[in-house]
Amino acid sequence: MSRRAAPDRDRRRRARRLLVGVLRAERAGLVRGVAAGLGWQAAAALAPLVLARAIDDGLTGRDPGALALWVGVLLALGGVQAGTSALRHRHAISTSARTAHALRARLLARVHVLDAASLDRIPTGELLARATSDVTRVEVLVDAVAHTVGYLGTVLVAGIALAVLDPVLALIVFAVLLVMAGVVALAVPGARARAGALQAAIGRASQAAEETVTGFAVLKGLGGEPAAAGRVAAASAEVRRRGIRASRYDASLAAVLAVLPVAALALVPGC
Repeated sequence: MSRRAAPDRDRRRRARRLLVGVLRAERAGLVRGVAAGLGWQAAAALAPLVLARAIDDGLTGRDPGALALWVGVLLALGGVQAGTSALRHRHAISTSARTAHALRARLLARVHVLDAASLDRIPTGELLARATSDVTRVEVLVDAVAHTVGYLGTVLVAGIALAVLDPVLALIVFAVLLVMAGVVALAVPGARARAGALQAAIGRASQAAEETVTGFAVLKGLGGEPAAAGRVAAASAEVRRRGIRASRYDASLAAVLAVLPVAALALVPGC
């Protein structure tokens, strides 16, 4: 193991412990958001079945009573979807906001206990990046928890139903999911490396901007504005390059994951 790999792995382990601890403190909001997400997914899954019954019993069967019944059920499901969607977003947003607040508070508390020598070794731009872009990423992650669990629940129920109705098609779908999981697993190291490089570039750009702003009077007196502007421009250009590189990688992965299910349709009998 290289000397660099061990510290990186240790940092990731500490980051995971920190994230787990913060999420554990917000578990009540997460549970409520997940419950609302599952309710929304259940209503969304039932709606097509109810619509089919309304068409078969009410329109095709020419039964006004049945049509009115199933239309009423469909409207009720729409109300459930609206209510659970509102609750899901409310809990997701409030939980992610509280998580971001807790992380920033912990960062500030950590900075307060550091001595002057330790603070001198940490660039101000890196601290700003930790408190802004890093925390924002965690916010996005927490906000997506309820949605993701709901989608996974839907996939699980649909997979069970599909296995009962058509085992061959279920095997094909399962195989495609395994391939997609493998693609994601292979892509994670590259995505992590690009995200880390982008984060480092953001830290350097923040540091350059902070030094230019705080030392503006000195720069003005010495005529150093062009050099400072050049440093900020170079750092900003590096952020742009790193961001485009990371976005292209993510876009390529998303394209592959979108193509795989469509390509799998060719394996389905009768398609």
